Amino acid sequence: MSQRQSKTGVPHLVYQAKTGFQYYLTFPKHFAANPKLPAQIRWALSHDEALARDLAKYLNASFEQFLAKQPSTTSSSFLTACWLTSKGFTLR
Repeated sequence: MSQRQSKTGVPHLVYQAKTGFQYYLTFPKHFAANPKLPAQIRWALSHDEALARDLAKYLNASFEQFLAKQPSTTSSSFLTACWLTSKGFTLR
């Protein structure tokens, strides 16, 4: 998993005046084997700094846990394990 440098103090969280806080994550190279998967994700989180920090920390911990449990995860199992729900982002 990439470690994007951030002035916010939270990995993968960046701030731009027009867009607010965004979460950027580049997946490990083995995910690139499936052309249906993106190499990187980017989510707009909020203009609220405290909320964006909490969301980014949650996403970082969730992705780290997921990738640590399944370091050679196939892209198809990633698709089934990661999706957006009506209540928010969920990793299983």
